Amino acid sequence: MATIDPSAALDTELLSDSTTYETHRPDVVWIGFWAALTLPFLPMLVSYLLNLWNLEHYRFFPFALLAVAAIGYARVQRPLHGPRGAVAWGALATAFVLAAASFRLGSPWVSCIGFVFLALAFFSSQSGLGGGRLIAVAVPLLPMVRLPLGMDQLVVIRLQSITTSLSSVLLDVLSVPHAVQGNVIQLPNRELFVAEACSGIQSVFTLAFAATLLVAYHRRRLWLLPMYVVAAVVLAIFGNVLRVSVVAVAEAWFVLDLATGWPHTLLGYATLGIALLCFLSFDHLIVSLLHAAPAYDDESTYNPLLRLWNVTVDRRYRFTADDSVGYSSLPDEPARLQLRITLSDRIGSLLENKRLRFASAAVLLVLTGVSFATASSMGIPGYGDGGGFMAEHRIVEPGKGIFEAHLQTLEIADHQQSRNNDNPRLGKNADHWQAKLGELNAQIVLSQTYLGWHELCFCYEADGWRLLNREIVMQPSELDLTSEQRSLEEAADTPPWHPYAYARLRKQASYEGYLFYAGIFADGKVMVPPPKPGRLGQRIAGIDQSEHMSDEMVMFQVWITSPEKLSLETLRGVRDDFQAMVAALSSKMKESR
Repeated sequence: MATIDPSAALDTELLSDSTTYETHRPDVVWIGFWAALTLPFLPMLVSYLLNLWNLEHYRFFPFALLAVAAIGYARVQRPLHGPRGAVAWGALATAFVLAAASFRLGSPWVSCIGFVFLALAFFSSQSGLGGGRLIAVAVPLLPMVRLPLGMDQLVVIRLQSITTSLSSVLLDVLSVPHAVQGNVIQLPNRELFVAEACSGIQSVFTLAFAATLLVAYHRRRLWLLPMYVVAAVVLAIFGNVLRVSVVAVAEAWFVLDLATGWPHTLLGYATLGIALLCFLSFDHLIVSLLHAAPAYDDESTYNPLLRLWNVTVDRRYRFTADDSVGYSSLPDEPARLQLRITLSDRIGSLLENKRLRFASAAVLLVLTGVSFATASSMGIPGYGDGGGFMAEHRIVEPGKGIFEAHLQTLEIADHQQSRNNDNPRLGKNADHWQAKLGELNAQIVLSQTYLGWHELCFCYEADGWRLLNREIVMQPSELDLTSEQRSLEEAADTPPWHPYAYARLRKQASYEGYLFYAGIFADGKVMVPPPKPGRLGQRIAGIDQSEHMSDEMVMFQVWITSPEKLSLETLRGVRDDFQAMVAALSSKMKESR
């Protein structure tokens, strides 16, 4: 029986092939080549990363960049190479298509995806010190790409609900008296709101990054990556259930407040550390279960199932034509490597032509200039659809009586302020007006400061309301206007119509909820509401998303509940009052700038 060390055989053959077929050029040639290709991505990428820092759950991205750089520096064989192989060429072409799309759309988020493809092209073109491909080195960059279509908000709401339910189960086991209403755990002496910071939204992204880092560092098979990400989500939920339960137990048994301040922060890091240790244990479990099986005799050497298993779980194994050899590199590997190296070498030869080199540099500089101009024209504002996450400061101080002179249908009864996250359900800084609509109660809430649009429907859905309908109202319908209103619309001094979102919800059998809400930028401009996050079809339907790309804003809403449906006339009156209040807020914000 012939036995060999598969990793040594593969590494030796690849290294000998590389030495035989390639005409090496100085490192500086290919360093300059790859650095020049990176230039067009940098302005938009800087824009993306500056805004990504505003989201706490994505603040691991500096570690992702440093980790990829460190692992690449340790593993890439010198000298560097140009593009080699179908994967590299495909990734490179995709990267520049995405770069062009980012200029056209004004989207740094798209440019970031292009940068990840460029990194994939670079690492797939290089040879490792021990042989083999380096594609996995680029994997830790993937968590830097923010989830599209507002999926961040979907993750937030879903994790809030799961964390609350599982925490309730654990508190039942511990015999802690409590009640659950929506995302609020009600203890005998206080309420604990399972907010975004406690829902797993931070640790789930951190653990997802840890998953990609382990796959890259330990050179796990890439098909294991989804399994690692699922494990990261499960462990993030576990860590946050533990966190919320500890807060509740400390309050119920020891009258200790661990829900605010540095104790809350310290507890968060502690539970994240426990989740990371569990994740390392999961990685060891994967290694224990999924490893290459040794061949004990001639029959096991020829066993096709055994060979298939080894090729699947261990990157060092390859099928061979000669069964007596066992596992080694592909028999046609030298020819394939020859083709890749020949194409790379031709690029290097072309770069020696001064005219072509200068022409290429000019094209890249033009692209870089376009990228910089695009990012500058946007004021470095964003990275994709706003995620509704909040900043600490306030944009506007509205005052108690800002709306009283503008209302015809609603009547203000009371005004309360919430500052410094006193009421997490309303936001870090909120103003709340209690209003009357006949015999019904209405809530008017101004919440600030959001980093992009915050989909308020999710808040009510998490509280047990079922969404029946959601509309984006761009302008009043002719059918909704009386003849008197039409004449007012035609008047030159008529205030502009402000776009808003309108939703109908229902709870239990027939309890009706009506929600009018809008987002107003710091400069007083009213945002065109985006489609509900996760609705791809609506995104393609033609609504311009260019101004949804993040900026600081306030969210304003009117919420009415009724045991029966409201008449169309009443809803028109509420709509007109809502429009008047949005106009008053917009004017106030313009004056305060």
